[in-house]
Amino acid sequence: MIVRILIGLLLLTIPMMLLGQANAGDDKGICKGDMTDIGTAGDGTSCYHWEANPADPSLAGQEDMAMPMVSPMMTTTYTLTVVGENFTSKSTDDVEIKVIESVEFKEDASQDYGYDDYTNAMEHWKSVENGQSDPVTAEIMPVDAADQVYFKSTATGKVTVSPNQATATPQTVTCTGVSKGESDIQANCGEEMGMTIKTLKAASYPKKSKSVAIRLVNETNYMSTDISTAALRTYLNNTIYNQAVFEWNVTRLPTKTVNFDLNADGMLDDNSWMTAEMQVVRDSCDAAGYDHIIFLVDKPSYGGTGFMDLNQKYGFVYGDITATPNQTTAHELGHGGFGLMHTPVADGINVMHPSVGAAKIRLRKNQWDAIQN
Repeated sequence: MIVRILIGLLLLTIPMMLLGQANAGDDKGICKGDMTDIGTAGDGTSCYHWEANPADPSLAGQEDMAMPMVSPMMTTTYTLTVVGENFTSKSTDDVEIKVIESVEFKEDASQDYGYDDYTNAMEHWKSVENGQSDPVTAEIMPVDAADQVYFKSTATGKVTVSPNQATATPQTVTCTGVSKGESDIQANCGEEMGMTIKTLKAASYPKKSKSVAIRLVNETNYMSTDISTAALRTYLNNTIYNQAVFEWNVTRLPTKTVNFDLNADGMLDDNSWMTAEMQVVRDSCDAAGYDHIIFLVDKPSYGGTGFMDLNQKYGFVYGDITATPNQTTAHELGHGGFGLMHTPVADGINVMHPSVGAAKIRLRKNQWDAIQN
């Protein structure tokens, strides 16, 4: 039915179907604890009534408003009933408000670069190479609200993120490095510019590299323990230093036999940097053209697994002492190559932890920065 009303010379045509028509608004998502309006502006003549399933205490006292403000604690469906003036019409409509309880960013098993959940437990760090992409996992609760989480980078000139909207949980989120710098990757509720429920901090770096030569050094009276060059190269570049977008160019030098046991005690004196015996090894086994050289030598007098002072060219790894020579080499190169100090004991899986072990493989954000700088 169409009603035409003549006002002066103006003829108004009003569709009767719009008068008293229920419009609960569009489905949307919100963060738990946030508020949102539902419905649309009233027409001034109709009667309105809302019901919530499950019951929502925040609706109390607003049941007969056209556009109440609600704050559900879980995903809720609101049903609007509208009765037209003089009971000329009655209609209903539903709107679903999905409540996002939590989003947690986590390391993705297929990542190529680094992930730091130690430095800041609430806002983790992700590293990525300029011009490259790397995945992160976003776990969203509850499952039915996953599609109401939107991802946004606050500094797209440094790092971009995709997709902008989640479709499932867990959701793979891809960070792409654009130029050196940092960005916040926000998980927002309901829309890209919505309330932020979780933040991942991302750092983009250029790929950097250094050269390191490895030389096995035997004493004239005993043989030293060797390691695999290929395995070491893979470990340094795919397990440890890739986290800081850094690569080691590893070269094997020919084995040398040197009479460095000056006091004939059957050991390499290494109780300070550098002892006379260590200097003999260095001077006899040096090679030009490398940023760093690691000497593989057995029977250290001090009993450690390796020795390389801060910001030094030369280092020693003791293959007969360490059960994890690749990890020890990575640790010593952290000292000599970048001046990295031992980490707190609490960071038990850091590669720069004072004790060695195969499980100590992490680098943290401050270490990424030190390696890059």
